Amino acid sequence: MTNLHGAQFATLPAAVKAIKEDASLHKHETQVDRAFKRDDAKRLICRHRNQHECTWNVEVVKDMSALGTWTIVSVDSAHSESCENARNVDESKRHASGSTNGAGDSHPRATVGLDAPNHQLFQGSFGRRDLVLTQDMRWGSAKEASRAVNDFALFAQKKRARMDKKTSGGRNKKYICSCDNCGWYVRVLRAPKAESWKISSMNLQHSETCVGAAQPTARQLADMASFRQAVVTHSKANGKLLTEDF
Repeated sequence: MTNLHGAQFATLPAAVKAIKEDASLHKHETQVDRAFKRDDAKRLICRHRNQHECTWNVEVVKDMSALGTWTIVSVDSAHSESCENARNVDESKRHASGSTNGAGDSHPRATVGLDAPNHQLFQGSFGRRDLVLTQDMRWGSAKEASRAVNDFALFAQKKRARMDKKTSGGRNKKYICSCDNCGWYVRVLRAPKAESWKISSMNLQHSETCVGAAQPTARQLADMASFRQAVVTHSKANGKLLTEDF
């Protein structure tokens, strides 16, 4: 987290996203501290804070000047020994299960293969090649869970996920493939009195007859380093933004 200390962002969501992505690089999961109530600041804590007495936390403070930027302040970047041990055990179990050819695993851990995306826009999408969905993941809001599912479908499988409005509502959301005849789905829920969303069931295998295709949203396009570079290159060469042609 030291590389983010003092970093400034235009919006709070951008700062929170950067913290979570940095933590995930070290195989740690974070969540917003709901007990930390300040209008001008947010605190992110380790997901195992209560279980393993982990004191890891990062505060994001708003600049009250006219700029209104958000600055990341690393308060305690060290995880507790118990938390680190638990993470190492989980990693060992995950690697062990991955070497058994998936026998008996009803919800396999899906990863992006090195030859997964062929389209140039999907190349170099800052770490998207290790994008995964597992049932031990947690998200602080339904929006964060939705982004994770949609990004997995796009970047990992070159497909498009959409919410099944017929079976979704309240604390229960189901995402299905854009192909109506495909059996792919991910169901997420938030249990009563729980602060986070989790995957309750999923089938990450697309049907052989699936005709769903990748259709990135504006947010997903903006996340692609190659797309941002294409915008800059096109602007320099043509004197106008690439998006003006859309």
